[in-house]
Amino acid sequence: MKLTVYPSGKGDCLLLESGGKLMLIDGGIGDSFITSVLPKIANVKKLDCVYLSHIDDDHIGGLIELVNATFDWRVFEYRKTKDPKAKKPKSPRPPEIGKVWHNSFSDVLKENATPVAAAIQQTSAMLTSANSSDPHVVDVKTYHANLAESIRQSLNLRFRLSPDQLDIPVNPEYGGDLMHIRKKANPPQLKLGTARLTLLGPFAEDLEKQRNEWNAWLKANKAIVSKVRQDAKGDAGDLTNKTEALAPIRAAANALAESMVIPQLQISALDPKKAALLGDRGAVTTPNLASLMFLVSENGKAILLTGDGHADDLLKGLEHAGALDEDGNLHVDVLKVQHHGSEHNMTQDFARRITADHYVFCGNGFSNNPELVVIEALAHARFGSDEERSTNPKADGKFKFWFNSTKTSAQYREHMKAVEDLVKKLVPESDGRLEYSFNSQEFEVPF
Repeated sequence: MKLTVYPSGKGDCLLLESGGKLMLIDGGIGDSFITSVLPKIANVKKLDCVYLSHIDDDHIGGLIELVNATFDWRVFEYRKTKDPKAKKPKSPRPPEIGKVWHNSFSDVLKENATPVAAAIQQTSAMLTSANSSDPHVVDVKTYHANLAESIRQSLNLRFRLSPDQLDIPVNPEYGGDLMHIRKKANPPQLKLGTARLTLLGPFAEDLEKQRNEWNAWLKANKAIVSKVRQDAKGDAGDLTNKTEALAPIRAAANALAESMVIPQLQISALDPKKAALLGDRGAVTTPNLASLMFLVSENGKAILLTGDGHADDLLKGLEHAGALDEDGNLHVDVLKVQHHGSEHNMTQDFARRITADHYVFCGNGFSNNPELVVIEALAHARFGSDEERSTNPKADGKFKFWFNSTKTSAQYREHMKAVEDLVKKLVPESDGRLEYSFNSQEFEVPF
């Protein structure tokens, strides 16, 4: 196997090769995909599989650019048959796409997808008018703006892939249905070349729970959105200047914050109680918890692809797959650290039980990711105190932290400088077992 990691803004974008077959793993931010990824894969004939872990913009944005470029080139090829002087698209010709693995928003929500998407779009537009430092307003406004864009992109991607457009099969091994773990059924064989992929999540009951959460959100908030829009009617042009006009907006934001999962404010890694703060699953968004996650294995080598999933869900999936040893541990060659190293997605239990020769962090400092506390937890699982350290004998060797940005190339340079400073501080503490690499260009993880 060969794993290449690309610069992808605050998101993920990787390329996995096995037996001459290629799988693109997420697409990162759209701009970074256009500048850093598409030119690099333009000479590739075919992407046998494109795997989108979930719908967040920092994973789906680049794939929207990929399918749009594919569409533009198909239109050009058709026009060229009618007009030899037809202009080529500006983007490089993308590789052919064999299939896509993706649990789309519309498939998860089914008949309620359109009304939920419309309600979130309306809420986002409404909250955009608020100009306030109120934490509730800021959190909800940011959350809904990002969520509205991600849902729009997911719907656009599903349409682009449809038989009426590019006609690219989605989840063909599952008959075009959602990819999830069915406890009482034999799972389909998932392969890429000579590598075997084992689906670790989501479970069917997790998707059902998320569907119920979305439907409950729609029921609870349709009335709120409608009322606030009515109350604010006529004041839209003056919302940022009138304190009284902001009242219904703030009321809606508070109500939404109580009824939906809103990302919490980042907590400093210097907090003396930081260990207890790891793994707050309630602070992980619904799309992230729905991440498609895989264990990839080939000839004794293993890669753990985590999307933005939570540590507990990964352990649940690994246990279901029978991948853990008798002590409940697993050592892999490569761990793509979940959710860009967010503290909410990592637990000390996971850091101790799931160890790797290579840890890949995708992130540029946005939202303080990768979190310093997560880096410390993973490092101390290898050379820390008896309480922190892994009991897996395979975790005694050297290991390496890989980052797809640097303190000079990252958008959030101050945080990436703090990351580099921490990693360099940890090296001597590890007695030379910890190595590291910060990268502003794509890189291959050797294993």
